[in-house]
Amino acid sequence: AFQRHWCLKEAYVKARGDGLEFPFNRIEFQLRPASLLDEEAAAGRRLGFAGRVDGVDLNPRWRFYQQRLPGNHWTAVARGPTTEVIDAFGEFKRTFTRPTDQLPPSEVTAELEAEEPPFEILPVAFLVPTDHIEGYEAAGGQKWQAIDAAAA
Repeated sequence: AFQRHWCLKEAYVKARGDGLEFPFNRIEFQLRPASLLDEEAAAGRRLGFAGRVDGVDLNPRWRFYQQRLPGNHWTAVARGPTTEVIDAFGEFKRTFTRPTDQLPPSEVTAELEAEEPPFEILPVAFLVPTDHIEGYEAAGGQKWQAIDAAAA
């Protein structure tokens, strides 16, 4: 349960942009059973859930999604309004092409509740630029071949 709570809290503060400056004891989650999340994933659907900050429910502004990874590890995604992004210098917010406060409420709700795509695990070699792959392999790294979805 600790891993699940921690990754949800990290997802929230990363989505907001204030990182570890946000006291983690302020946010809490009512975790859905891991077995239920596994069943939803097997059925091809992932339902989000809400959290609370300082005892105040974040729903309907925020939705959180969790997925189990191999080795009983977890990943989490937080979706929330761009109006709550912490951006000290305004540079990040300038990149927003569709700020939340400019969208109709129905579109915001649709985005928050959109199905969460499955998490794809990729090897370290995926991050190695093509022009450095020979050096990576010479150092003992294993080559990674992208699987063409059309050929699979």
